[in-house]
Amino acid sequence: MAKTAPNFTPQLLINGTSRAAQGGETFDLYHPATGAQIGKIPLASPADVDAAIAAARTAFDDGPWRSITPADRALLLIRLADALAGEADQLADAEVWQTGTARKLRREGDIPAAVDHLRF
Repeated sequence: MAKTAPNFTPQLLINGTSRAAQGGETFDLYHPATGAQIGKIPLASPADVDAAIAAARTAFDDGPWRSITPADRALLLIRLADALAGEADQLADAEVWQTGTARKLRREGDIPAAVDHLRF
């Protein structure tokens, strides 16, 4: 696990663009074992949710996914699985900092399971 707490400053991802919540509201993220603040998380507003749903609908209706063959979809999911596996250590560390859970459970359990599901 990382020795010092990372600074989590995620943003919303809507229509392929990272952005702050429209209302600018956030909530503090604390390390469960130390109580130290390790970041701020954006609070999505109803307008943010509506924008995300609209973008997803448009992407589904007008984007390429509907016309991609099952074989090509499988290749894309395998690439996603490979990317997830390549970031497994960083993802495990982030989960440990956010939840206080054992790193081994994330690194040897949850993350490989997610990779396996994508590779179905």
